[in-house]
Amino acid sequence: MYQSLDRREVALSRKGVKGGGKKARPSIKQESGGIDWNGELKDIPTWPAGTAVNLCILAAFVAVLFREALIRPTSLLWGSDFVRMHSANKFIQWDSFNLWGRPALWDPTSLGGRSIVGDPISGILNPFGTFFWVWESLSAYNVYLFLLVVLSASGMYFWARRVGCSSIGASVASLGFCLSGKTAGHIFAGHLELVSTILLLPWVLLALEHLMERCSFRNLAIFAMTMFLFAVQGSVQMVYLGVFLMVI
Repeated sequence: MYQSLDRREVALSRKGVKGGGKKARPSIKQESGGIDWNGELKDIPTWPAGTAVNLCILAAFVAVLFREALIRPTSLLWGSDFVRMHSANKFIQWDSFNLWGRPALWDPTSLGGRSIVGDPISGILNPFGTFFWVWESLSAYNVYLFLLVVLSASGMYFWARRVGCSSIGASVASLGFCLSGKTAGHIFAGHLELVSTILLLPWVLLALEHLMERCSFRNLAIFAMTMFLFAVQGSVQMVYLGVFLMVI
């Protein structure tokens, strides 16, 4: 009896090898905790899998955390650097545009004078800075940071999905990256140049993934564009750390 059972098991195993090199498995996939019998990651049925839906969920979650700043347009997110550094840069820029029609190159109000072009914190080369040219108000910081966090969460979602995460995993990764205690602390401390730089890192990683998968002129141009935006946000330290992360 035992010998016949052993022979049957050997026959079944050989049948599985002949059929494709894999042991025979049940044909019905039973999901448990997001993993089926074949070891494949599956989205939890109760969580939406659509990209647009998940991006809307991320934006809504960020809006809830920024609700006080968004529903009070005359308010300003608390941050000492907003008041002491970035607002001074914006006032100088606004006055220069209104009086001479060009960006200011020198700030005569700080100490004995300060070069705006030579200071990366001013972000004079940052294309996103045109947002403040259109909206000449310090309350623009609220909307600017909200849009920046949503943009970063979207980039982290796309990158996480690219490397194999499920939709709920990518959403959790996005919120964990953009709204962690470290990031939120820098936001409410007013470290605009640091936050702006690090929040663009997911898009750089996503462009790098595409470039490593296929080295084409299009992917190279996209990677170069994201690296440019990453480098001109104002935080040299974060650029160095981001490049180090990409290398390793």
